[in-house]
Amino acid sequence: MSMERDGDQKSLGKEVSDLLSIQTQKVQHLSRDLARSYEKELRFFENLEQRDRQLRNQERQYLKKIWWLESERRRLLEENEQLRNRSSQGGANARVAIHRARRWAWHARKAVRAWR
Repeated sequence: MSMERDGDQKSLGKEVSDLLSIQTQKVQHLSRDLARSYEKELRFFENLEQRDRQLRNQERQYLKKIWWLESERRRLLEENEQLRNRSSQGGANARVAIHRARRWAWHARKAVRAWR
C-alpha cells in the first residue's frame, strides 16, 4: 500500500508539476502579449503627439504668413494712398510709382503662392 501511495504521490506531483509548467508558459505568453500591446499603445500615442506638434507648427506658420500678408497689405495701401495724393498733385512720376507698387504687390502675391 505504501508503494501505491508513493506512486500516487509521484504521479500527483508530476501532474501538479506539469500543470504548473503549463500555467507558467501561459503566464509568460500573456505577459509578452501584454508587453506588445502596451508598446503598440505607446507608439500610437507618440504618433498622436507628433501629429499634434506638426499641426501646431503648421498653424503657427500660417499665422505668421497671415500676419506678414496683413502688414504688407497695410503698407501697400498706405503707399497707394500716398501715391494717389502725389498723383493728384500731378505728374507722370506718380503713375510710374503706382505701377511699380502694383508690380511689387503682384510679385509679393506670387511669392506667397509659391510659399504654400
